[in-house]
Amino acid sequence: MVTNGATEGAPVLAGPWLEMAKLCSGQVNPFKAVARRDLTVEFGPRLDAMAAAGYALSIPSSFYQDEDEAAASQQRRRRVAIGVVVVASAVVAVGVMRRRRRRRSMRAVA
Repeated sequence: MVTNGATEGAPVLAGPWLEMAKLCSGQVNPFKAVARRDLTVEFGPRLDAMAAAGYALSIPSSFYQDEDEAAASQQRRRRVAIGVVVVASAVVAVGVMRRRRRRRSMRAVA
């Protein structure tokens, strides 16, 4: 039951009006906003209501981005993914090379 606009015991998300508007329009990630202390959360005994509220407030970026912004965002994500794969591959390659050198040096000693 909802009374006076809020479910009794549900967590409360509070902050300046503009930050709340950005959150409701999907322009701000709620976790990042809380981490930056732009928004605050007061936890109540009804944590299940928080998951429902997060789902209700989530708006896909395609709703407020135009096609050019969406394409640019997708390209950035693709570049980041490629960069992560390249760095991870390099780390694995360096690890393999070190391990082989260590084995060779152990064989030479023995």
